[in-house]
Amino acid sequence: MTAFFQRAFGLMKEYAFVTLCTVVFLGAGTAGYLVRGGLKLMEADHEVVRSEDEIQQKLIAGAANLRADRDAIAAAAQEMTSSLLIEENLADNLGYFYKIEDQSRARISDLHQMPAPLGAANGTSKSVPFTVNVTGSFAQVFGFLYQLEHGSRLMRITAFTLDRKAQAGDSVVLDLNLEMLARP
Repeated sequence: MTAFFQRAFGLMKEYAFVTLCTVVFLGAGTAGYLVRGGLKLMEADHEVVRSEDEIQQKLIAGAANLRADRDAIAAAAQEMTSSLLIEENLADNLGYFYKIEDQSRARISDLHQMPAPLGAANGTSKSVPFTVNVTGSFAQVFGFLYQLEHGSRLMRITAFTLDRKAQAGDSVVLDLNLEMLARP
């Protein structure tokens, strides 16, 4: 060994307590530096996990609303499906109009279900055309039209005419062409 190292070891032996304190101090400083670096990495990981947890908590809180929305959509879809008429069931289809006639006290003088156009089905529904001629007072005919529009069947009025039946009086005639949705 060189003289420098011999002298250094001699001093270390002579001052063993100071040497031990110096070694402990340097070891503790190195360990502190390494722990501090590890803490910074752990804090970054903790922040990522915390932000992911916040997102998960929001999703969990919204799950009840999503279930309620899903149930409402399923109920609405079921209601729409049940409101589709069956083209071949002529008695029920015409009976729908006659039920509205009884409620509004307007009189249906002509009612026809026309055959659905070929290729009109889109997979989930098809349009079945109807022609309706209704007579009565303006209030009765308007009541018939209102109940038809707000009824349980899904339909679209394609054409209509509203005329006075006679020059004097309140009697009017409503001619309607409409399409109702039906099961394919």
